[in-house]
Amino acid sequence: MRYLNFIVIGIFLLGLVSCLSLVPVQNMAREFSYHKQNKIVVLIPPSKDDIFMSFYPLNPYDYDLSDSVYNMEESRFLKYFGDSLVIDLFMRGLKESLDYYNIRLLIPDSKDLILQHNEKAYFYSVAQMEILEYIDTVEIKSDSVYIKIPGEKYAYVYTTSELANMKFSDTVEKIDELDTLPNVREFSRRNVVANTWLEYTELENPERPTQVLFSMQYTSDLFDGYFMIEYPRIEVKFVSQEYMIYINDVIELIYYLGYKNGEYIADYIFNLYLEERLGEENLKYYYRYDPDISRARRVDDDRFIIIDP
Repeated sequence: MRYLNFIVIGIFLLGLVSCLSLVPVQNMAREFSYHKQNKIVVLIPPSKDDIFMSFYPLNPYDYDLSDSVYNMEESRFLKYFGDSLVIDLFMRGLKESLDYYNIRLLIPDSKDLILQHNEKAYFYSVAQMEILEYIDTVEIKSDSVYIKIPGEKYAYVYTTSELANMKFSDTVEKIDELDTLPNVREFSRRNVVANTWLEYTELENPERPTQVLFSMQYTSDLFDGYFMIEYPRIEVKFVSQEYMIYINDVIELIYYLGYKNGEYIADYIFNLYLEERLGEENLKYYYRYDPDISRARRVDDDRFIIIDP
């Protein structure tokens, strides 16, 4: 019992230390909320030369296709997208996201690029955007068999091993087909990946190198399926469920790419703010600022990937 008490006390102390370590960060989040109207993002949008769109009939992440050239007309979606449309969707999403964080967005040629004495600007440029459409093969594995009986509202579910020796009727001792039933089906899947590389420059600290910030968003066809036996016909068939992407999904993907970049920029600014106030050595985690409640929470993967220049 004594050891159990020690364990409980130890867990309590660890939780207390964890909570106390968040106190300075939450204080900084409230302070950031008070001053956020003075935060300005000066961003150079991508030019048409910075937009790269490609179509591949294979997965470029699995094969070296760097020297391969494929006809964009063979794509299902990207052949309908021009550079101007991609830039417009991306910038609309980014601006809406920064508006949510109450961070003002300025474009370098804007007449409003005159900062007040209490305003701080963060300088970004979209160095490159890449939109990839490609086809790969996905395997759907199912070990379940649904048995549909006429008049029954629901189907009964069994595994193939359970059905292997199950007696169905006086005439059907077992389903021989199940002995050799393949439990994997292959489908051709369409994928669209959208990548961005942003560069962040800290003009007030010229000794700090330019940071390259990478982000990616992705959408694809989805497939699911199961085996079905419609009783009393002892015939096994595979029923597939397909959720295909359409051109509107690609439009939303590019817009969402911009929106997430705005969110990641707000995160990046907030963590710079924490670093300035608390010191880099005291900032153990990366945080996201929630403007609705003026609080911070830890984030791990949903953020910029910082690439060494």
